[in-house]
Order: sequence, then structure tokens, then C-alpha cells
Amino acid sequence: MSYAFEPVRDMGCIIRAERNGDPRGWLAEIYNAEIFAAAGVPGFVQDNISRSSEAGTVRGLHFQFPPHQQGKLFRVARGAVFNVAVDLRGPGFGQVDQRVLDDPTVWIYLEPGVAHGVQTLEAEVELHYKLTARFEPRALGALRYDDSALGIAWPITPDRSRLSPRDLAARSLADLEGAF
Repeated sequence: MSYAFEPVRDMGCIIRAERNGDPRGWLAEIYNAEIFAAAGVPGFVQDNISRSSEAGTVRGLHFQFPPHQQGKLFRVARGAVFNVAVDLRGPGFGQVDQRVLDDPTVWIYLEPGVAHGVQTLEAEVELHYKLTARFEPRALGALRYDDSALGIAWPITPDRSRLSPRDLAARSLADLEGAF
């Protein structure tokens, strides 16, 4: 099996797994610790699954404050999302990466200090995450999904009913400068 690694600005990388198919369908190896480590993707201590039932649901932009920041390896196992990453670190502060993810053989790795969020583009979306640090509730942070400084072009206008109270009360980008 082989993989293609493409940079995501200075925030991480996109990892595309090779599909091997025949008339019955296809098979892909979607994770190989040795190959990922050789490409600079670290090891992981926690795996999570998230499921959203409605299109237009926004989750994020989430991160953990130092010293508990997490690197995240993320993929869409089912459905499609509009994926957003925002660099909260030094020289890259405020850089935004926006893209649609809809292929279960594609991972995106985001380094510690990068806020991450998604908007579901269809119903019944399932997401898989691998994290480099454990969840620490006291270190949890959220960046406002609608901060005008970010210029995020959400494909579906976010509806307040599809946002968590934490995401509605999140901080602005300006409030986070120097936090990492």
C-alpha cells in the first residue's frame, strides 16, 4: 500500500491512501504507524468518533491550550464535511485552510496549536479522530466560527440550533493572539 502526503500550509498535511480495486469494490490501508511516523506524523494516544445527524451542523473551531495542546489526525468515514483549520501559533497566526473532505481514504493531520472545525454537508456524517494528547476538559478552547477576521465561507449558513452553547460562546481570534 502507498500514501501521498501533501502539506497544509505550515499546519500539517493531507494524506491520501492508495485504493486497490476490482469489480467487487476496493480496499485501502488507511493508517500505518511506521509510514506515518517516517513522514513526520507523530504517534497517538486517543481515538474518537463523532456523528452528526443533520446537514449544516458546525463542530468547532476547537483546540486545547498549552501544555495540553493536541495534534489531530482526522478523516470523514461517512458523508462529507467542509473542513476548517486555523493556525493559532506564532508566525502563522490566523492562517486559515478551508476544504471539502468526503473520501474515507483521505486523512488530514493538524499540528498542536491549530484550531479545527467542520460543517456537515449532508445528514448522517461520521468522523474519526486520532489525537496526540488526551482530552483535558480544563484546557479546552474554542474559536468563534463566525469571526470576521477568519473570512470563513461556510457553505451552509450556520444555524444557531446546530451549534453547541460552547461554540456560541467561543473567543475571537484577537483574544487568542500569543496563547501559543
